[in-house]
Amino acid sequence: MKVNVPTIDVNAFNTFAERVKELDNQQGTTNVMMAGLLPGLSVILAIEAAKELSIVDEVHVGFLQSANALAGAQGAADMLEIASSKLPNGHRGFKEKRVFTNGRKSLTLRKINHSEQAVMKNVFNKATSHYWTSWDIAPFNKLVSTLIALRALPKYRHLFARFAKHRPDQSEEATLFVELTGLRNQKRTKSERQLTVTSDYEATSLVVTGLIPLVLINKVNGVVEPWQMATVQDLPVQKMKAK
Repeated sequence: MKVNVPTIDVNAFNTFAERVKELDNQQGTTNVMMAGLLPGLSVILAIEAAKELSIVDEVHVGFLQSANALAGAQGAADMLEIASSKLPNGHRGFKEKRVFTNGRKSLTLRKINHSEQAVMKNVFNKATSHYWTSWDIAPFNKLVSTLIALRALPKYRHLFARFAKHRPDQSEEATLFVELTGLRNQKRTKSERQLTVTSDYEATSLVVTGLIPLVLINKVNGVVEPWQMATVQDLPVQKMKAK
């Protein structure tokens, strides 16, 4: 900020974004926070889905992760920390379950306390938001849930994350779900969006590359989130769909 260099950051934690906001300067340097697939694009998809509703009461964001994702030890540790955080009501995270539908498949995801809920609250201030995730291997989800119950996570998340191995010859497909409930023509209804990607890291990179032109033309100054400067049409969403 001191030398007026714009930035795009993909940190997943709202506490870091809030700290950067405290450091915002008078020059109005553009600093985009939490600019990835989740968090980031998930809010933009929710805004797109909300166009079909007059009132939004509830938002559900689901993320089916690949256990084969090329996330690296730190990325895996961050997600394990998120999964093992307590929910706002004090209950254990990654325990309560909810079913999302992907085509003819029913996928069971688990409730988590995600930093993006604070961002979603800013967008839909009268709606409650819920975040869910799981990996695409059921035994791995049971293992993570057991380790959380034993309180081995998040304490030993870095040690556990080192066991994650990426196999380049196998799929690392991930799916993002956004489901809004509200009113349309005075009737309760749902509006949904789904995005299946070949890799969550690849999708995050595409979000960043889509934001770069908007940052360079100073479309929005100061510390912002992706939804404040971009729409689905601004980002290369079509390239993110799985092959």
